[in-house]
Amino acid sequence: MGQGRSSSRQERLGIRARRVGGRLELRVWDDGPEGAPADITILAPDLKVKIEAGKLRSRSKNTPFDGWELRGGVAATVVGGRTLFINQETRLSL
Repeated sequence: MGQGRSSSRQERLGIRARRVGGRLELRVWDDGPEGAPADITILAPDLKVKIEAGKLRSRSKNTPFDGWELRGGVAATVVGGRTLFINQETRLSL
């Protein structure tokens, strides 16, 4: 790496968010090839989430957190540039 450049991928990753006409616009970049598909998890820090063992997507339903209410959850997941999950409770549109 050249002088003044970080060797940590996390430090090279940049995220810029802004509101455009009432919508949240995210721009994400890193030092990877331009136009490469992204893998991103968008978090909703104020989302209230209740852990319900029966609704877990895992085959194993045992968890010590069953019934707990937590703050913060996943708003959306994008893998390889494709949106795979949008949490309907967040009213997020991608």
